[in-house]
Amino acid sequence: MQKRKGKLARRALDQVGNQPHHRLILHLCYVAKRKNRFATLAELSNSLTPLMSDLTMPLDLEGMDEQQVNVAREYFSQVMRTPHVESTSYWHLRDGQKTLVHPVVLEKMQEMLNREDKEFSGVLSTAKTTLILYSDPLVQRSIEESDFTINDLKHFKYPVSLYLVVPPSDIERLKPLLRLIFTMAVNRLTEELEEVRTPGSSRRSRRMRSSRRVRPPPATPDR
Repeated sequence: MQKRKGKLARRALDQVGNQPHHRLILHLCYVAKRKNRFATLAELSNSLTPLMSDLTMPLDLEGMDEQQVNVAREYFSQVMRTPHVESTSYWHLRDGQKTLVHPVVLEKMQEMLNREDKEFSGVLSTAKTTLILYSDPLVQRSIEESDFTINDLKHFKYPVSLYLVVPPSDIERLKPLLRLIFTMAVNRLTEELEEVRTPGSSRRSRRMRSSRRVRPPPATPDR
């Protein structure tokens, strides 16, 4: 039974890791950085809604017709052609070639393009459904900017408190966003555990300590 649970857990993790929006996050962050701004969840949601040139044809969440599939495929191809760093920096691919696009993004976008149309449509529709909350204009305006960082909750020169105020009628709809905020805060503020010894006691305990270090990207370009 334990072995079966382990297999199911690994399969679930594989499915999550293969979702295109996880790699598009990396892509959008690099693109935004080159423009001296931050990427947003609204951009991520919109990026999974490839539109025609007249901006009138969103993806059908129940499935995609041939024209929509072609538009989506062209979008992923465009992602693979969009530089993430300046020409003075680059990554090395497994074959030794240099690239200005993050290798993980290249790999996962190519995996998407290699899928048959039916599977391609299903994966993309599932990802879009997951992010549909961030297509709401009110939600977009609320999260497009922030006047604080998570580190401010512990390290600002004055004490900072964070209050999340949500109308009761919107709690259920906004659960994914609230869960994301709490998860990010907890993960960021508990990155390191510090061993401390209580005065007058031989017992050791662990307390949480926030790290001021910024985690590096998955791969660092060469120069």
